[in-house]
Amino acid sequence: MEKREGKVKICCNSGTWVEEKRGMLMVVATMISTMTFQATISPPGGFWQEMNTNSTFDGAIICNVTNPCVAGTAVSSYIHTDYFNNFQTYNAICFLFSLSITLLLISGFPLRKRVLVWLLSIVMCLTLAFLALTFSEGAKMVVPKSVDSEYTTAIRIVSSVTLFWVPLLGLVALYNVIRLLIWLVKLLWACGA
Repeated sequence: MEKREGKVKICCNSGTWVEEKRGMLMVVATMISTMTFQATISPPGGFWQEMNTNSTFDGAIICNVTNPCVAGTAVSSYIHTDYFNNFQTYNAICFLFSLSITLLLISGFPLRKRVLVWLLSIVMCLTLAFLALTFSEGAKMVVPKSVDSEYTTAIRIVSSVTLFWVPLLGLVALYNVIRLLIWLVKLLWACGA
């Protein structure tokens, strides 16, 4: 931090850091938008290819005459309703967060300030947390239930990985918030001195 001619200069390479961070955010946001879009149009388990009125899964009737499985709808939405709904919710949140980041970065909105780039980084951390939850729900839909103990073990592993990943992203987001607050305090301190 330097003070020159009444102006405060916080960091000599602030512009370089901001530009690099913006570039990374753009690449990651675009990649997540692509992944989540693909997951929606090609969900785990695929789609019913034709109208189905006679299907069972694990002994339960999934499709019948009064409640048919409609061609073009997701198979998992009939078989794993809760997992599918969670999957679609988490996936939609990821998609909207990543599209919002991309929109802000390409819109010409003045994002040359560290504060705004840090805020976008925190939103990206939230996006990644929901992406981990999307993965978890998707994995639960495609793991076969043929042997209960193997299924339970697989679900437990997926849940453990997610339970590790989400708090890790929370720590990264907290770290970014603390860095932002320290930077703001330094800025205010330098302006007051």
